[in-house]
Amino acid sequence: MDSRTLTCKRTPLLVVTDLRTGRSRGYGGGETTCCAEVVAWRPDSGAVLVLQDQDGVSSPIDGPPVRYVLVDLASGAVTSVDDKLRWDGNASAWAAAFAPDGRGFIAARPAGKGTELRGYDATGRRLWTRDLDGGRRLAGSGAYTSDSSTVALLTVDECPFQCDHDQRDARRWRVSYIDAATGADREGPALSELTGAAVRALGWHGDALVVVQYESEDDVTASTTDDTDAFGTRHVRVLALRPGGAVDVVLEPPGDVSSIDIAQDLVRNGRFDGRVPAPAILPARWSAVAQEALFVLCLLTPVAVAVVILVRVLAARRRRITAR
Repeated sequence: MDSRTLTCKRTPLLVVTDLRTGRSRGYGGGETTCCAEVVAWRPDSGAVLVLQDQDGVSSPIDGPPVRYVLVDLASGAVTSVDDKLRWDGNASAWAAAFAPDGRGFIAARPAGKGTELRGYDATGRRLWTRDLDGGRRLAGSGAYTSDSSTVALLTVDECPFQCDHDQRDARRWRVSYIDAATGADREGPALSELTGAAVRALGWHGDALVVVQYESEDDVTASTTDDTDAFGTRHVRVLALRPGGAVDVVLEPPGDVSSIDIAQDLVRNGRFDGRVPAPAILPARWSAVAQEALFVLCLLTPVAVAVVILVRVLAARRRRITAR
């Protein structure tokens, strides 16, 4: 499952919460301990790939040097992947993908007006490099096919950069494929083209590619740089692209929903396979509740002191009036 952006903390690098137990664990390491954005989760949730800011500033995707960092959630090992890069914040939605079998991953890097893809094994050792032209990019965190042999790419045919509102929503997106082991072009299922401001792959369900389709807000201009930013998105839909050109609507959220993500096991299986958690009297971690209670207590303490002082003043006045 993809947690997307994590709160920036000086230490640790990131905090992961187990949704089954509510327990959290911090992970640190690397050249700095601040500021990471999650870009892909290994399908078994055993590791996560993040973009870590190398300058210690508040956002890792606003242009400072960043580095891909592989975090093993069981051992706590934090491994820097390859060399540093200057990141384009618009590209974070299509940054990386893990193979479903967990044996490797692909990460994207800006290269002029285009994209460079690099394939890695499970430890972060680079296996191959592939340059793509300006309109072609990794399809998203769900780009790998179910057998881990093929990776989906997306090509935007209309106005890939600096587009106004109408140009952005008129973009046409096509799916193509590369070999996961070598990065070379290869054949794959023929899927329908889509129009929209952006399209991002969530994963495969059988032979259908499940994607998010984005529609822009009215105030988006050519200076807007992030195609999937929630503030610049009017609406999203989840669609299934099937071989032969069929397009099914998987989820049509309410009109004010501007961002969505779905765990890959749900996409792959079409249902939730985990046990249903028992209802809790208080659906929150006790540590979080205690922290909030302490905060409220700190706020109320001055009020309580003021009330006690006021009561004593009023009582003294009553005694003086009675004595008269």
